[in-house]
Amino acid sequence: MKILVIRVGRIGDMVMCTPALAALLDNYPRSRFTLLTSAVGKRLLEGFNERLEGFWIYDRSHPLPFLIRRDIRKKVAAGGFDHIFCFESNPSYRSLLRGAAARLHFLEAKADKIHYASLLLDMVSRAVGREVGDYPLYLPSEKSAEKENDEFLRDNGISADTFLIALHPTYSGSGKWWKRRKYGRHRLWPARSFARLGERLAEYGKMNNLDLRVVMNLLPAEMEIGREIRTLSAESIDILCPPPGFSRYRAFLKRTDLLV
Repeated sequence: MKILVIRVGRIGDMVMCTPALAALLDNYPRSRFTLLTSAVGKRLLEGFNERLEGFWIYDRSHPLPFLIRRDIRKKVAAGGFDHIFCFESNPSYRSLLRGAAARLHFLEAKADKIHYASLLLDMVSRAVGREVGDYPLYLPSEKSAEKENDEFLRDNGISADTFLIALHPTYSGSGKWWKRRKYGRHRLWPARSFARLGERLAEYGKMNNLDLRVVMNLLPAEMEIGREIRTLSAESIDILCPPPGFSRYRAFLKRTDLLV
């Protein structure tokens, strides 16, 4: 059996679809999989499973997108897929599936009520006719990056025994004014709320004599909002700004005990 899965997005988008992808692999054990995704998606998932054999790249920034879409439609129609799982909520992706003889599976219109990862698992459950249960998120970390991250944290007074709480106050593209204007109202929790949360967590650590640190690991473009939150929190939240690097950040997430 051949199965096509469609998810085109950035790292966070791709990580959130990994539970459903793992559920598909488990519930279609003799199937071969192709993923229509972004270059970032391929980078993350190339080592996910040996039965994930093919990666088709959908470059949404291409200057002639209609050519890309036309080529994808041809490949899908000629792919001989038995099932196609579209993990995209944008209805424009359905046009890519014209001519496909596969059984098609789409998201239901409840994306604003249920967490995206759970929504995809529900989609797989409907396809296989039973509850598939829960699966963990997949975000691999390299040992060399973990060692580098541990050294960086030690230099900032955070040991292996520290209970590390990280606040993530931004979203992808929040450093660009036009994205902030368009998405900021519903994607940014107020700085004062993050600050108050950080204060309460730090107070809890002191009251219970815990080695607890509340930090924000930020890119240079995120420093403005980070400084605002730190000031409002009476400096109970620390800012970490290591050299940017995705391998290092994955290692930081693995080390973190709690991420907000």
